[in-house]
Amino acid sequence: MVEVLIAVALYAIALVSLFGLLISSVTAGTIGETSGVAVNLARQRIEALAAQDVPVLLTQECVPPANTTQQQVPTGQGRVYTLTVACDDQPDYVDITVTARWTVQGARVAGGTQYTRVLQTRIAK
Repeated sequence: MVEVLIAVALYAIALVSLFGLLISSVTAGTIGETSGVAVNLARQRIEALAAQDVPVLLTQECVPPANTTQQQVPTGQGRVYTLTVACDDQPDYVDITVTARWTVQGARVAGGTQYTRVLQTRIAK
C-alpha cells in the first residue's frame, strides 16, 4: 500500500510540472500566431501605401487621423490590431513606418500584455 501511495505521489508531481509546461507552450504559440498576423497586416499596409503616388501618400495617408486604423482578425471574433503609419518626407525619398500593436490576454498580467511589431520601407520620389 505504501508503494502505491509513493507511486501516485510521484505521478502527481510529474503531471503538475507537465501542466506548467503545457501552459507555457500554449502561451508561446499564441504570441507567435498573433505576431505573424501583425507582421502580415503591417506588410499589406506598407504594400498598399507603396503602390500610391507620393503626393497622394503624403497628403492623405501620412496625416493624422488617417494614419491609424484598427483591424480585427478574424473579423468579429479575433484580436484587434492597431496599425499606425508614420512618414518621414526627405528631399529624395519618403520613409514609411507601420507599427502594429495588439494585446494578448493572459493569466499572469491583468489586462493582458501589449506587443508591437514595426516594419519600415523607403520609397524614392
